[in-house]
Amino acid sequence: MGRVKWFLVMAVFVLVSFPEVGSSALYRLDSGLITGIDPSAIGDGYWTVVKNGGAEEGTTNHWYINVSYMADLSVSSDAVAFGDYAFRMHTKIDNDKPWGVAAVGPYTSWSEPFEVVVSGFVYFPKAIAGHVYLDLSDIYCTGLNGEPNNDNLLADPRTPGWQFVYGIFRMTSHYNFRPRVVIDTDFKKDSVFYFDDISITGYDEFRFPAMVPEPASGALLLTGLPLLLFRRRRV
Repeated sequence: MGRVKWFLVMAVFVLVSFPEVGSSALYRLDSGLITGIDPSAIGDGYWTVVKNGGAEEGTTNHWYINVSYMADLSVSSDAVAFGDYAFRMHTKIDNDKPWGVAAVGPYTSWSEPFEVVVSGFVYFPKAIAGHVYLDLSDIYCTGLNGEPNNDNLLADPRTPGWQFVYGIFRMTSHYNFRPRVVIDTDFKKDSVFYFDDISITGYDEFRFPAMVPEPASGALLLTGLPLLLFRRRRV
């Protein structure tokens, strides 16, 4: 019993002295949505596309639908932000549940404490019902002051046209991010929307598209540095 007590005392000492041991945290620093985007008019900017994030292989390789009876995923040239293809998401049922269906992307791993920008382009041919958002597969996160938060980056399915969705996150340890594009809560059968260039980019590398204003916390985005002279994307 003496050994057990000694072990407990040492464990408490380690946790108090080194609070990061055995714990990790993800903080959402900022997020936003810009509607009325015209991809053909976008110039400067830099973001790192996740594997097949622009559907440029012409297939849904590396992406899949997590609940196949609720929706399907395909590639299409009908509405494209960049390149020749975008993903097309089509709902197959009416849904009145608070949960829904997601297009799930491949893992993107960060091996050290880092700040990342999650972003993507979403297109609605017409207004649809439900909630549409990007997220990181339900990874729990908080605000910097510990207030409850989440990783959902909301689009606006009631506003037709292209939209740019983004969020800035700080992590305190290694993470395997799995980006998703989700529709849930009271969506209708045969709703259709498109998404393109889903990206997870190192904070130091990310640059907003030139036509998109910086968020309120623009200092986070290295205000004052010159923009790149042309748009660059990496797979």
